[in-house]
Order: sequence, then structure tokens, then C-alpha cells
Amino acid sequence: MTGRSAQVHIGTCRDPPVDQPHITTINSKATRAHLGSTSSRSLNSESMMPVSKRKMSKTTARVLFVLWAAVIVFVSSFFLAGPAVLRSYDDAHRVRLVCVVSSAEASTGSSRSAKGVGASTPQVVIESRECGKFVLRAGVTKDNSRDVASSFKSGTTYDLEVGDGSLALRSLLRVFGASPELLGYRPA
Repeated sequence: MTGRSAQVHIGTCRDPPVDQPHITTINSKATRAHLGSTSSRSLNSESMMPVSKRKMSKTTARVLFVLWAAVIVFVSSFFLAGPAVLRSYDDAHRVRLVCVVSSAEASTGSSRSAKGVGASTPQVVIESRECGKFVLRAGVTKDNSRDVASSFKSGTTYDLEVGDGSLALRSLLRVFGASPELLGYRPA
């Protein structure tokens, strides 16, 4: 390159100033040697791209779109409609368990609905060594939650009525910090 000077812009995303030339192809051996390239191939604007981009076929794009849409619909329906569906299933499919209650404690939980997280709800958390943890909300108010909890005697056997769906999904409910809801109880 005798008598001419040019600026080479490599790896920049902005346009060169208007008064300076922009070179996209480098063909001289001296320039390649200056840039540290020992290969015999010429550097051009295509070879300076970081990664070659492959076009996705329309069929693949459509399949990916349908899969993502299905995942979004499934996850949304799981969190929005899932609790209502589980409650309906539990009401129709009740199971009786005979358990020795080890503790019962009044607490406050949050209600969930299709519109999102609701208000705080009084409840009684009942634990049994052989049956696990349950939550009683039916008939429990802020005023009587301690009385309901104290009505359970530690070491006493009770018939506990729970929904079959909640019982089957107990491990999944535990991931979300929930326990199966008691639908009824009585001393055995």
C-alpha cells in the first residue's frame, strides 16, 4: 500500500465518518500479515461475522411456535384453573383416612383463586405421623380457630376426610407450600 492510507473498521457496528473510506474486503498479503492472519484465504465481510447464521425453515418455526404456545397455555391453565378443578374433583372423590393426630395449630393461610392470590384465611394445621399434614379451613373463622385447634387431642385417633386428588398430588402441593385440605373429621 504505497502512497495511500485507508482505515479499516473491523468488528464495529457503527458507520465510519463520512470523510473516511470504509473498507469491507481485505485482499492484500501485507494487510493480512499486519492483522496476524497466516491463512491464504481472503478476509471479507462475510468471514468477519462472528457466527454464520442458518435460516430456520418455516416448518420448524411453526412447530416451535406451536410448542411454545402449548407450554404457555398449559402452565397458565395449571395455575389459573388448576385449584378450581382440583377442588371440584376432591368434592366428588372423598377418601377416609384413620390417623392418630400428633398436633393441631391455628394459623393463617392465603386463599388462591383464578384471579390470583386472595386474602388471608384462618385455618387449622393438623399433623399426623402416619398420615402427614392437612389443613382445615371449612368452618374455621378468625374468632374460633384456636378453639377448633384445641378440640383436636394429641394422640387421639380421628377419621379424616380428604379429597383423592389432593392426596394423590400431595408431593406436588408440598413443592408450592400447600397441604391437602380436610373436608371433614370426627373422632374414631
